[in-house]
Amino acid sequence: MPQRPQTRQAIRVSDDMGRMRTLSSGAEAYELLLPPPPGSRSALLLGLGPYPHDAPLAGITTVHVLEAPAFAAAMPPFWQAEIPAAWRRVAPDEVLDLARGCAVWRYRQGVRLFSAFWSPLLAQVLSARLNPLHTAPSSSVLLPGDAHALLTLELEQGLREAGLLPVLLPADNLAKRLPALLHEERPAFLLSVNGRGLDADGLAFHLLQTAGVPVAIWLVDNPWHVCSAWRQPWWRDAHLFVTDSYFVPDLQRHGARRVTHLPLGAWMPPGTRYTGPKLNPLVFVGRSAFPDKRKFFSGLRLDPHLLEQARACLVDPNADLRQRPDFSWWTSCLGLSSLWPGMAVRQAGFGAETCSQWYRSLWLRTARDLGLTVFGDDGWLELLTSAGTGPADIRPPLDYYVSLSSVYASARYSLNLTSMLLPFGLTQRHFDVWTAGGFLLTDSTPGMDIFPDELTAPIRLSSPRDLPDVVKRLERDPALYRHLQIAWRNCMKKHTIRHRILMLLRCLQQNNSLDDLDVYAPE
Repeated sequence: MPQRPQTRQAIRVSDDMGRMRTLSSGAEAYELLLPPPPGSRSALLLGLGPYPHDAPLAGITTVHVLEAPAFAAAMPPFWQAEIPAAWRRVAPDEVLDLARGCAVWRYRQGVRLFSAFWSPLLAQVLSARLNPLHTAPSSSVLLPGDAHALLTLELEQGLREAGLLPVLLPADNLAKRLPALLHEERPAFLLSVNGRGLDADGLAFHLLQTAGVPVAIWLVDNPWHVCSAWRQPWWRDAHLFVTDSYFVPDLQRHGARRVTHLPLGAWMPPGTRYTGPKLNPLVFVGRSAFPDKRKFFSGLRLDPHLLEQARACLVDPNADLRQRPDFSWWTSCLGLSSLWPGMAVRQAGFGAETCSQWYRSLWLRTARDLGLTVFGDDGWLELLTSAGTGPADIRPPLDYYVSLSSVYASARYSLNLTSMLLPFGLTQRHFDVWTAGGFLLTDSTPGMDIFPDELTAPIRLSSPRDLPDVVKRLERDPALYRHLQIAWRNCMKKHTIRHRILMLLRCLQQNNSLDDLDVYAPE
């Protein structure tokens, strides 16, 4: 029989992502998930830990235990002898019934080590004693996040216009809140922007799945940046909606079962009269860099040779625009055939974001010659003041919901520059400028194919060199300028956030996820 070590040793195991982890021990390494029903002296222990005797089971007479097979296989020889002989080992299909009549404890670190095994089981356990009060879905839609979170106000309004009731939930620790909430009602579905509220291990997702509540994730940024934080493949079973159609094939290739192209939409109210300092003819509103760029790309380095190639693609007047150094270019140059799991995909994102900064700078330097006002962060001071003569007209960032629409409405032209992180993408400017009553000039992106060619052709630009000629042509033809402004504003009436909500509802219905919900999503 293997001898128990005289002193405790730190035990390390490889988790289900191949990373080595040191196991925690002691009574604090265990958590009570469900207290015992009245009169019960039985316990269900989910995960034994490296030293099973540490489990705080005082007063318990009967112990049922379940361990992840991969965890048991990784334990040293003495571990089996640490498990009391009286403890009864159970199979996963026994857990649900046992959870109804026992105190339920878990080894805290287990789900972080082997979440593919534990998350679905924990979802069943946490729901075991909460019999839903209603089996038919309600008209409520769960929206993780607060009123200030990305797209919250827009989605709230769009859902109400579709006859649904949005319910805002704190995104932090959503999995802990869900069991009680799902006891009270069965929501129509959960709608998460960029995975907000959904934990990396998939516990929240499995809780909703167990309750029969569809999970829709609207990926409005680069999907692989979002997915890189998820350790397990639960996301493959969610309904994924991407604003950039480029990502659909790759997500499907990586196992996503339901992926739909759902572009951004118009929501911005009409602009009021701008009362600030006079604007130059061209206005650009945007950040100089990826938000939290340093933290997100921490520890990454880019190959100087690839950076040189990428810069050449941007500055070469004869370069093929289809070969611009966007996210697609970087994944190809880095040889990334697999984009998930892991963080390797962020290397491509780092390259694309670096090129986005160069790209925007090149365009804005040209725009300066025509008269340019930039609303953004202090990063533009260095990027634009150091290139060209004289100081650049750089002003503080605008409040999206308060002052941005008045700037769009008052500017002669608003310039859009699409991020290299979104090869076929659109930005919110493609919708907001026209809706506010302004006029947009934009770089060319395949994402504009959702709009009529006769509207996109006069305002899309292949390179910064086209900007002066396009502006001159429009200034010589005021009737064309006004025609486009009116036609685009009318076009936006078919591309509102409400239309996107209805597209999402139709998709859920077509996938048989809303069969029991009395929701009508007209064309």
